[in-house]
Amino acid sequence: MVPSARAQDTVRISEPNVTRYPTAQVPVSVLSEGESAKGLSREDFRLTHNGTKISSFEVKQYFDSYAWLAVTLVLDRSGSMEGRPLAESKRAIGQFLQALGRRDRASLVTFDEEVRVRASFGTSRGEVQAEAGEVATGGDTALQDAIVQAASRLSSVEAPRRAMVVLTDGRDTASGTSSDEVLQVLRKAGWRCFTVGLGSEINAPFLREVAGAGDGSFFRAPSPEDLTEVYRQIARELESQYLLTYRLPNASAESASRPVEAKRHDLKLLVEAGSQELEGRRVFTTGGGRASARAEKEPLPGQPAPDRQEKRSARDLKLGGWKAIGTLFIGGLLGATVGTGLLLLLGLSAGRRPAIVGSAIGLSGLLGGLITAALLVV
Repeated sequence: MVPSARAQDTVRISEPNVTRYPTAQVPVSVLSEGESAKGLSREDFRLTHNGTKISSFEVKQYFDSYAWLAVTLVLDRSGSMEGRPLAESKRAIGQFLQALGRRDRASLVTFDEEVRVRASFGTSRGEVQAEAGEVATGGDTALQDAIVQAASRLSSVEAPRRAMVVLTDGRDTASGTSSDEVLQVLRKAGWRCFTVGLGSEINAPFLREVAGAGDGSFFRAPSPEDLTEVYRQIARELESQYLLTYRLPNASAESASRPVEAKRHDLKLLVEAGSQELEGRRVFTTGGGRASARAEKEPLPGQPAPDRQEKRSARDLKLGGWKAIGTLFIGGLLGATVGTGLLLLLGLSAGRRPAIVGSAIGLSGLLGGLITAALLVV
């Protein structure tokens, strides 16, 4: 059975990325008739910033090669998940991980009355799936604690795109965090949160509020067998976003090297999706330091940035090459010197002419070693 609650037709605008200020990169999802709208072109978008029409902007559909996704999977492992619900949850998570892009990363957080990070973003997706396979059921349900703790960790990850998927089959029974705190955290997060309610014992109004606060969608799965299709829909939506890139209006050419201007921005977007005209809006602020020079391919925690890693590898390779050249040079020099000495001694014992010949041979060996070393250096 397909989930009964679908997202309304709308344009969802995630928090703009202004690390390359005054250039803004805006992730956008277009939902038409409950499905992600694909294949839209530049002509289908009309962008307004602080009341000013933006005529020059770029639209690309997301591909993991330049805008990878960091997604946190939050899994309920309370006692009521025992048996088929937990087994189907693991299966759905496995399918979801396989549907992600090549460079996308995932983490896994589980909860009963205790919240536990099972796998961080530094682990491979295969390891995340293996960790999910080891999850066993526990006790009560600290849903709100789990959302806030997972949100805090996800917000600390530097990634072009971020999202969270929360699965629960019951109501909160053990959290110290209030529902208002949960909604406040998600409204400030700037990334998308999807909620999945399994069965009939869920607090559906709260899960809808959580998804709304996180610019995401709420899905209801009446039975465990529905979970795979739910997670497939979420994966499709995450992989069907668009990236709008434009220059903030009234920004000078020197803005990139100056402190980021503290300012409120009002972004409006109209999208022609088939026969519908859909509208989205996002208010955001800039300020609080210099524009970052980071590229959008940010490293995961504990990992070097790709460009730094490549530079370090090249430096290590160059250093290794110089060491090899030095070794060859010293070896050739020592070999030539020893050879010269031995031949000279042999020559002296046999007479003057052999000594001259031996010296010439030894010196030739030395000269050859020096020439070889010089060629290797060049």
